[in-house]
Amino acid sequence: MRSSSRARSAYERQPAVAGTFYPSSPDVLGRDVERYLADAPETALRGSLRGLITAHAGYVYSGGVAASAIRQLRGRRYDTVVLLGPSHHFRFDGVAVHAKGSFSTPLGTVPVDEALAAELVASDPAILDRPDVHAPEHGLEVQLPFLQSVLPPFSIVPIVMFDFSERNCRMLADALTHAVEGRDALVLVTTDLAHYPAYEDAVESDTAMIVAIESFEPAEIRARSDAYLARSIPNLQVTMCGMGAVVTGVEVAKRIGATGVQSLQYANSGDVPSGGKSQVVGYVGAAFFDEREGEVSG
Repeated sequence: MRSSSRARSAYERQPAVAGTFYPSSPDVLGRDVERYLADAPETALRGSLRGLITAHAGYVYSGGVAASAIRQLRGRRYDTVVLLGPSHHFRFDGVAVHAKGSFSTPLGTVPVDEALAAELVASDPAILDRPDVHAPEHGLEVQLPFLQSVLPPFSIVPIVMFDFSERNCRMLADALTHAVEGRDALVLVTTDLAHYPAYEDAVESDTAMIVAIESFEPAEIRARSDAYLARSIPNLQVTMCGMGAVVTGVEVAKRIGATGVQSLQYANSGDVPSGGKSQVVGYVGAAFFDEREGEVSG
């Protein structure tokens, strides 16, 4: 279901990557998203859903992987989706929230949950209302057409971070855990995996990072990443561009009752005809789950 529109304001963020990362035509975009969702594997979770990890590249490369996670939301309802990802354009300390207004896509406009966002901003001086950081950012934007296609009307709290330090991640995890308590909210974190090694090297690094994510331990995620970066794999710039988001997501998921992470689909940009094999980017879709509440169909 597409979310309802509302009047444009100074805080209405316009799409930054419509027409490049995904189609700008509402009809074409809607058809593409439905196709990705229909083609995504139907995977039963090992427990009740507690959050998601998705990819954020152009849809031709990562749309299928993102759909493998977001299709888990079919038939569900949330008042708010907290979107957490890396900053690709700004370097800054702390955390940047888009705390007012709305985000627009070709499928409509999604309001910001201003009450939850304000609570986050008030909770720590390092959490700032920075719409300027969000203006060019693609990582959260590309999630919205998928969410608009599977959820009834919902609001969002958009958050990006550049500082992936343990201190910053713990601070944000503390603030988010407190803010979502008692609310009907879903935490969705987004990351891509290896950036720019050759195909086989990416598969090796990405497999190791997925195992680390499934360990459900932030220290293991950081240690595994450090180990692969220390190997000087040609052209491997990062093992996971959204490590801070994933580590924070793991911490929040644990505190709200998740018992593990289940990967749902892996691919990299070399798996599509236009991607090439010499320099690729990896993608994973995954879900946080609570095994104590039984299996849930995807």
